[in-house]
Amino acid sequence: MSVTLTGACCRERDTAATYTRWGRLDTAETFDVLVEELPDEVEVRVGHGGERIGRMVWGEIDDAGQVNVVAVVDDDTILEVPGPVYWSADLLTAGRGITRRRAIADVAALTGLAVTTATASHGLSPIRVRRGDLRSSSDRAQWPLSWRTDDPLLRRAVDGLAGRRHVTRLQRRADERPLGPLMYGPPGRVLSVR
Repeated sequence: MSVTLTGACCRERDTAATYTRWGRLDTAETFDVLVEELPDEVEVRVGHGGERIGRMVWGEIDDAGQVNVVAVVDDDTILEVPGPVYWSADLLTAGRGITRRRAIADVAALTGLAVTTATASHGLSPIRVRRGDLRSSSDRAQWPLSWRTDDPLLRRAVDGLAGRRHVTRLQRRADERPLGPLMYGPPGRVLSVR
């Protein structure tokens, strides 16, 4: 049975770092901008370079630079993993400050995703897991009725795919807050947004 995974995999202008068992910095990576174009397929693997278990079907970059993705994996073994699991992004980086073990890149491209029990990025939340393939209306019918409001990323993915099997570029989402000051009338009523 397929499983749908949602969550954040990285963030623009954030740092991902790994450390040796002695606490010394081993590798570090940061980038300013993630390009929206994607390869033909963004594979999901167990750890970096591990077994292929699925593919990314939707991705977006929010106004804070966080990269949120939705993937479908081929079986439900992930449901048996004890503890939380996280996304870890495979990135191709380019820029002036790149060495063998450190990358301070101007630009990066998402080339793959790894499912891991520990993340090198700071502040990422665990992956949300749902049984079934989000592209299947019969699988979605088994989800709680509140799934569209409980997981807006999943709702946008279903609406954005509209018959496609996956996306070819990340969607860059604009800030959805109202522009300008709110104009109030009687207590508690908003008359207009300017």
